[in-house]
Amino acid sequence: MKLETTLIDLDCLVVNQQFAEPDSEQVTYLAHSISSLGGMIPIPVVKQLDIETFELIKGYFEYQAYLKARELNPDLPDRMRVFVVTPKNEAAIQQQLKVLESLSSHSGGASGGGEGLSQELNVKLNNLASAIELLQSNVKETAAESQTAIIEALDERILKPLPPLEAFNRIQEPTVAKQVLDNLQKVLRGSKAQQIVLNLQTYHQASGQPLYSFVEVIDAVGKDSRGRRYLTENTMLKVIDTWS
Repeated sequence: MKLETTLIDLDCLVVNQQFAEPDSEQVTYLAHSISSLGGMIPIPVVKQLDIETFELIKGYFEYQAYLKARELNPDLPDRMRVFVVTPKNEAAIQQQLKVLESLSSHSGGASGGGEGLSQELNVKLNNLASAIELLQSNVKETAAESQTAIIEALDERILKPLPPLEAFNRIQEPTVAKQVLDNLQKVLRGSKAQQIVLNLQTYHQASGQPLYSFVEVIDAVGKDSRGRRYLTENTMLKVIDTWS
C-alpha cells in the first residue's frame, strides 16, 4: 500500500467537522511562507464523499493558511495537494494521525509559560519579517515597472529621425521643423533654409493638403522675389542624400 497525494479544487473541499480556530498570527506566518515558496509543505488529509466532494479530516490550520496565502499571492493555484483517505489506507492513516496528535499534545503540555511566550513572540517577529520582505518585493517590482514606464515614455518623446517626405508634411510640429532645418542647413545657407521651412509651414496652414512627392515639395516651397526657386531638383537630391 503506497500513500500518494492528489490535487483537488478548493471548491470541492468541505469542512464538516468542528475544528479549533488556529491562531491568526500563526496562520499569517505560514501563509507568507506558502506564498514565498509557491506551495505548501504540510499536506492536509481529506476523505472522499463523492466524485467531486472531499471532507477535510486533518489540516484545518494548513487549509486556512493556504486560503490566506492565495490572498497574498493570487498566482497560487486554486487547487491544493492533499492525502485522500481510502478504505484501504484509512485505518493506517487514522492511527498515524492519533500518534501525531498525542506527540503534539505531549509537547504542548511539557512547555513552560516562558517558552510559550517566547514561541508566540517568535511567530510575531517572523510574521513581521515576512510582511516586510513581501513589502520590499512589491516595492522593487513597482519600481521596476515605473522605470520601464518612464523609459518607454522618454522613448516616445524623443523624436526619431523621420524620412524627408514625412518630415516635410509634419513641418508644423516644432521638433520636426527643427529636424528639417538642420538637414537643409547641411546643403543651404541658414537664411535660405529658414525661408524654405517657413514657406512649407505657410503652405500646409493654407492648404491643409499633404505633399505626395518631392516635386510637389519644390513647388510648395515656391520662388524668391526674383523668380528663382528656393529648391531645385539637384538641391533636393543633395538634401535627401545627406538626410539623417
